[in-house]
Amino acid sequence: MFTSFKKRSGLLIVSALGLGLGGCGVTPDYVFPLGRSAPLDARFLADPSASAEASLKTAKSGELLFTQDFSSADILVLENTVEPTTDVSMQVSKRTVDLSAGLRFYTAINLGLKNSVVACSFERPMFVVPRLNPGNTGTAKVCFHLDPLADTDGLDAVDTGEVSKTSSSFFVVNENFVLNPNESGPYRSLMSWEPDLFTYQTNEPARFRPATDEERAEFGSSEIGLRYKAENEKGELSVVYISANQPLEISAEPVTFSASDSFPKIVTIRGAEIELLALTDGVLAYRVLSGFTPDKAFILDLPE
Repeated sequence: MFTSFKKRSGLLIVSALGLGLGGCGVTPDYVFPLGRSAPLDARFLADPSASAEASLKTAKSGELLFTQDFSSADILVLENTVEPTTDVSMQVSKRTVDLSAGLRFYTAINLGLKNSVVACSFERPMFVVPRLNPGNTGTAKVCFHLDPLADTDGLDAVDTGEVSKTSSSFFVVNENFVLNPNESGPYRSLMSWEPDLFTYQTNEPARFRPATDEERAEFGSSEIGLRYKAENEKGELSVVYISANQPLEISAEPVTFSASDSFPKIVTIRGAEIELLALTDGVLAYRVLSGFTPDKAFILDLPE
């Protein structure tokens, strides 16, 4: 799964470890939804006025240090109905798309041939009828290009700034992973094959507005957490996604440490600051100084 990118000599070099892209004649662009954390509940935070000894907590391997709500970084609503200027069908299938006013979108990052901030539909407005098997119909999501991707050294915390609210081009995406099809949030990565061939123009610019608080509330929120694991006098802290009360690892790099390190020490992961006080017989003594950064977006790099 994608973890980071760096800009070298004007080119964006994508790290696609684990995607199995090597040796392929055609590789897709990948679309990663953007999430944003709510502020961390104060009950998880150490009392800054108390001594370390008076405010420390302990965790055994597999336990969570804290959990934090998160939701889509931005939700946009299409204000006007637009149509493609060309036929969106393919040789193997007839396709139509309904881009009517009121369609809701979430922001994401498209990486690959095109690197940009995009708006992807929650719903699946494209209707697909295979020519050889017309009874086996399907639907698909679409994404609109908004802005070129900003020059960033990594995607653990993304400052997308104020994204554009208009776009005249969209592309079709495939869902290569579904964590829980009953969840309303867009917590899955997407793929776009041959983006140059399957990007379409609209008859007029699509105009978007930010969703109201009431509209955002319809999509709810989910949880991420920070989990501690230990093995052979070594420990690590990793970001996990909480689904049905079960933690699922995501692809963000963990923070590692060992019992032989010099304590106390402060480690940072996705903006969360944790003071490590001791690691003894697999038990971690710690204090949470801050949670995941609430004012920056991050990619929802969920496991395949």
